[in-house]
Amino acid sequence: MMESSSDYAAVMICTGAAHSGYTPHIPGLRTDFKGKVLHMHSFRTNAEFKDKTVLVVGNQSSAADAATDISNTAKQVICALCVCQPTLRCK
Repeated sequence: MMESSSDYAAVMICTGAAHSGYTPHIPGLRTDFKGKVLHMHSFRTNAEFKDKTVLVVGNQSSAADAATDISNTAKQVICALCVCQPTLRCK
């Protein structure tokens, strides 16, 4: 796995809008990251992302929807593709 470091004001977890809010384990997300972490299930408006750099983590339409909406107000939106392994059950 390649390691890198970047600064983000917020991270969007997009594992499905109708989902109950499953956030996959991402090392350091809850302990080291000082910005906002928001699951797509709780996303309502792009206003809170105005002029911020946002990382959108997801693979399906909810991630694309969030990235598109947030890009209208954010300074920058970066998308990270999340792919489940076929042997694992994605929640």
